[in-house]
Amino acid sequence: MEPLFANSLENVGRTLLNFLAIGGGFLLGSIAGWAAVRVAAKFILLAKPNKTISLIARALGGIAGAILVALFVFGDGGWGFGGSGGGLPGGPGGTDKQQPGQPINEEPKAEPKKIEPPKIKPKPPETDDSVKVVVLGGDATQDRFYLLEDEKAPSTLEEVTLKVEARNQAKKLSRLTIYVYKNSAAMDSAVVGDLKDLARKLDLSIDFPPVQRELRK
Repeated sequence: MEPLFANSLENVGRTLLNFLAIGGGFLLGSIAGWAAVRVAAKFILLAKPNKTISLIARALGGIAGAILVALFVFGDGGWGFGGSGGGLPGGPGGTDKQQPGQPINEEPKAEPKKIEPPKIKPKPPETDDSVKVVVLGGDATQDRFYLLEDEKAPSTLEEVTLKVEARNQAKKLSRLTIYVYKNSAAMDSAVVGDLKDLARKLDLSIDFPPVQRELRK
């Protein structure tokens, strides 16, 4: 029972000291308020201070001083009269012992980064915007030197011109592919030159795929 009784006396003594400090704060604040009124009256107003104003100033100054002291002695970070961690015994102090249930400086584990698979863009469907013409050999009869890719019968220059123009109107073409075999009309012949003129007329690019064999008859 002695430690409990001693702690009670210590708490009572500490409380009395706190209230004495508050009283001192009130007294100092009252004096400061009275002095402020005197100085203001003498140097600013150039008149004697009013008694009522002096009393009000002393009361307000005392209240302000008491409040400031109370905040220090009863709040955290006081002057040692029972403030947290003060100089008098009984204030809560630090400890070097590890509190139970608290982790010892454990760093949070970083979450593994999610690796997203690369996105594969679908390949657009290939569109063939060209027309293919095979140049026949010099033994072709009736000036039929041209054979369209999907036809079996050769055509004249007028016929192949109409067919290419019709296909260009149905589906805008961009290229005219001309196949010239070893046994076809020569590359510098008028037969091939007429196809070049047709391509320029329709604003088509010209392509000559390399052919290293003869055309089967």
